[in-house]
Amino acid sequence: MTAILAAELHAVIEQVVPHMSDDDTLPVINSIHLEVSDGYLFATATDRYTIATARADVAAEADWTNVHIPADQLPVVQEWLKAAIGTVTIDIVEDNEPMSVTFHVKG
Repeated sequence: MTAILAAELHAVIEQVVPHMSDDDTLPVINSIHLEVSDGYLFATATDRYTIATARADVAAEADWTNVHIPADQLPVVQEWLKAAIGTVTIDIVEDNEPMSVTFHVKG
């Protein structure tokens, strides 16, 4: 489990969205890539010509990588984070393919 304030996660995602590819035939770059390493959450996006990475402090039980928020799901996630108050926990389930991500808010 990873914990971060909803406003901080929203801000990190907003910083990289302009660099995300709009080419839906390339799903890996038509998404926001999230990972946690050494107490930081990193959000990264690229359109093949530019790249952006933003980071925020998090409380994490373990490092994780290879989490993508697809462009078609991003507006819903962004609106939800914008309205959320409090801490968001991110749960990663790695024992299935594709990996599933669940966001929860604790106000």
